[in-house]
Amino acid sequence: PGIRQPAPQPAFIDQVSTYLNGHHNTIVLVWFLIICARSIQLGVGLYGTYRLKHVRVSPIKDRWPERMQQLAQTLGIRRTIALLESGLAKTPMMIGCLKPVVLIPVGLITSLSQAEVEAILVHELAHIQRRDYLVNLLQNLMEIVFFFNPAVLWVSSMIRAERENCCDDLALAYDINKTTYIRALVSCEEFLAASVPPPPGAMAFQ
Repeated sequence: PGIRQPAPQPAFIDQVSTYLNGHHNTIVLVWFLIICARSIQLGVGLYGTYRLKHVRVSPIKDRWPERMQQLAQTLGIRRTIALLESGLAKTPMMIGCLKPVVLIPVGLITSLSQAEVEAILVHELAHIQRRDYLVNLLQNLMEIVFFFNPAVLWVSSMIRAERENCCDDLALAYDINKTTYIRALVSCEEFLAASVPPPPGAMAFQ
């Protein structure tokens, strides 16, 4: 009698496919629960953004609101933008899409020069011009749905970094001195030190 050949082993892809088909109900349930947890996390972050916009804020009564509108018109922004001083924000940030608000931490404006304040305002106005608030929200939703895909998360982190770089470039293109801009960044980092990071919906100056 001839020697019997061993049965061929299924390919690795076939093994994975068989496992997924056999456990698809459990996999879908785990995926759904993780999405629910991350959605709750995003909701908490958006609520934190809402609180930043409405709690412990006061209008800045100096000439800066008028100056910010002049800067906005120069950048082609026609909407009215509120400039508020915040007791909760630890760094300048922009919040909102339809009714955008620029928040400045209490005491920051008085500690900066006029050129440094203008550099910060132009950076935040660049976020408004680019509609980064809405893009960032859509980005967070994509990260929730595709949390399991490292490529999507990596691309998303690159988009965030490039978003800030683009706003920096727009600020410098507005004839902001590079040294002044760096000083403004350093001053904001000092305010941000030892504080919690901004919620996911906010466009922080960094």
